[in-house]
Amino acid sequence: MEMELYSAVVAAAKSGHPDVVKVLIRQGAPVKNPMKNSKSAINWAAEGGHTEIIELMIKNGKGDVEEIDKNGYTSLMRASMNGHKETIETLLLLGAQTLNIRKKAKDTAKSLALKNGHKEICNIIEDYENV
Repeated sequence: MEMELYSAVVAAAKSGHPDVVKVLIRQGAPVKNPMKNSKSAINWAAEGGHTEIIELMIKNGKGDVEEIDKNGYTSLMRASMNGHKETIETLLLLGAQTLNIRKKAKDTAKSLALKNGHKEICNIIEDYENV
């Protein structure tokens, strides 16, 4: 049952359905993969730029902005490589660290944004680092 609820949360987070995520969280659905072999719901939401879902999970104590997925990415890294400006700004305000390094490839959120052509995201991260 836990895996089914987790799958439902992930599907809603990936698809950008905050109302569904809210109902599932209230029913006790896990937001982290019980088998620990994939991304968490917050990582999926960040990858898709679903800022409202990230805020919902954090406010309900159901998400960790620093959680690292099986490939070594944080939510900030996922949002950076996909160019999601609002999500980046929200994650930074929620305490995401910009200097986390993906061990396998030595990437940071800023380097991933740059590799994927998101110069504006690099600038946002640099501005945040310089505060």
